[in-house]
Amino acid sequence: MTTPNSALEFYSSNGWANRVGISIQSASKEQVSIYLPYDEQNLNAPGGVVHGGVIGTLIHDAGYLLTQLHYPDTPSALIKALDIQVNYITAAFQADLTATAKLVRSSRALAFIDVEVTNKQGAVVARSHALYRIAGADEDVTDLHSQGLYDIAVGGDVPYGEFAEKINPNVARHAPGLFVTGWAPSQVRLKLDNLKENQDHDGIIAPGLQMLVLDDVGVFASFSRVRPGGKPASTIDLKISFCQTPTDENVIGYGHCIKQQNQVINNQVLMFGETSHNLIAIGTMTFWAP
Repeated sequence: MTTPNSALEFYSSNGWANRVGISIQSASKEQVSIYLPYDEQNLNAPGGVVHGGVIGTLIHDAGYLLTQLHYPDTPSALIKALDIQVNYITAAFQADLTATAKLVRSSRALAFIDVEVTNKQGAVVARSHALYRIAGADEDVTDLHSQGLYDIAVGGDVPYGEFAEKINPNVARHAPGLFVTGWAPSQVRLKLDNLKENQDHDGIIAPGLQMLVLDDVGVFASFSRVRPGGKPASTIDLKISFCQTPTDENVIGYGHCIKQQNQVINNQVLMFGETSHNLIAIGTMTFWAP
């Protein structure tokens, strides 16, 4: 097994990836494979399947490691996920998972990467197109028109209520310091504490964990649209654009349903820094409710 030093260093101090249980299988400048053994702590619910956000973590990390190896002279803090889209193809039930990232194209500042997640039998669980960028050391960030989104996601009134109380124990299982702060039909708000075990190798809330939170807000926002006693519902697509790196702060995730077409529920998902009010990530999540 080839594991370049940079890849080993990535996981030596990565609190979130170590909590989830990811290890490196192989790593080169053209392809990276990482492995996640089955663990009940990574399920979406007791007795359920591997959480879509944990699969998102696998995808992000495989793509990140490949980008890091492809640009070996770039400081790790300047390698950033730009966009990640995941298609969830089949449920990962009691499954060991492997994520394999392959380089499609690279330029001076961009790496286009395809990632495939398979189970032990070789069946494809998820596929992803991911885009990573090399950021400037002193790049300017200009906030254009995110205030309206902030007012919806953080400033709006989302009551706590009985359903929030009901789902909070399950949400708390997904990550340390993650809890519901409000739920209403077709919308939900979560808060994630900036704990060491939620951080990556650079000491920020891990982008893979950000994906988990944004998957959660889409899922729980959709619950009011699911027929009681119906077939199991699930995420089928998650697309996240990472806008800004979190500062040393907690983050707020918010999801709301935009439209439903028969079994398909379309959601917008947002994440902001709790104290900075920076827009951290924005995306869409598609929920399938048979």
